[in-house]
Amino acid sequence: MRIHVRADRGGARLGSALVAAVAVGGVSLMGAVPASAAPGDSGVIRIHAAGVPAANTSDAPKVCSFNLSAVNFQTVPSVTYTISPLPKAAGKPTLTGQLALKQGKGATPDTALPDGTYQLSWTFPGGVPKQKTFKVNCGGAGDAKPQGPVSAGGG
Repeated sequence: MRIHVRADRGGARLGSALVAAVAVGGVSLMGAVPASAAPGDSGVIRIHAAGVPAANTSDAPKVCSFNLSAVNFQTVPSVTYTISPLPKAAGKPTLTGQLALKQGKGATPDTALPDGTYQLSWTFPGGVPKQKTFKVNCGGAGDAKPQGPVSAGGG
C-alpha cells in the first residue's frame, strides 16, 4: 500500500497521525504480559518403537509395539498421559497412566495396541495439555491385546 504525502498541506497532519498510530500500537503491545511457563512446560513425551532406548531423541510416527519416553521436565515428579483412538469409537481401547519422572526423565514399559491411529495427550498440575498423533501398524498382527492400564474407549 502506498501513502502519498503532500508537502504543501496535510503533510504535518499525516505525520502526526502516523506518530499517534505508532504510539497507540506501542502502548497496546506494552500492555501485553509475557506468559510464564509452568515448571515442566518445556518437557516432551516421545513415542519409540519397542526396544528403542529412552535416550533416543527421535519420535516414531508409526510403530507396532512401543514405549513412551519423557524428557526435559524441570520440577514435576510425574506426567499423566492418555492414549485415545482416532476417531473415538466405543470398544476401542484407551490407555491411561502416570509416568514417574526422575531428574526430568522417565519411560514406560513396552506396550501394544490394535492397529489404528491414536492421540497421545499429556499434562501435569499447572501445565498446558499437549498432544501428538501416531499410528500403530503391525502389518496384520495389529490385533494385539492392549497391555498396560486400560479403560474402555468411548466417545
